[in-house]
Amino acid sequence: MINQLQRAHASGAKVALFGLLFVASQALIGFLLHSGNADVLLITLQLTFDADSFGQLLAGMSPEQKQALLNHFYPDFVHPVWYSLFAFYATALLFNRLNVSPRWNWILPLALFMGVLDLVENSLHLPMITGYLAISELPVMLAAACATTKWSLAVFFVLLVTILSGKLMLGGAADGDQ
Repeated sequence: MINQLQRAHASGAKVALFGLLFVASQALIGFLLHSGNADVLLITLQLTFDADSFGQLLAGMSPEQKQALLNHFYPDFVHPVWYSLFAFYATALLFNRLNVSPRWNWILPLALFMGVLDLVENSLHLPMITGYLAISELPVMLAAACATTKWSLAVFFVLLVTILSGKLMLGGAADGDQ
């Protein structure tokens, strides 16, 4: 199935569309967080594995920071769709153009998994921030594990797409055994 998606559906138009949606969504999220001085707070919350530390961060935030965090969730429940599909189609298109062997297609679902991790993280953070879910070790550690894995995959895809794009610009190989 992934091979069919890669070969039949990867196109420059899809990369451009999902890339544009990703950038617009990221800009909106950045604006919402920055307007309430909550951008650094969110990253800190995402990477906090300790429930007591997580609770202290929430207890110490200003009303503006809390509102900014809450506001960012509106676009952030759709945002993972945009960046996951962008990473998937950008990678698949580059695989196609460089004639990368289908044996590497196992990488493609990781782009979609990255978005799923973000949705799980959001589904845990939002109720903890609003008080509907008690701040305890399990949800805090699970959310942090999802965030850490998501960010690791994001770095991986940025590097992969950058390297593949560079290879394509330098002439790329077309032997299918790469």
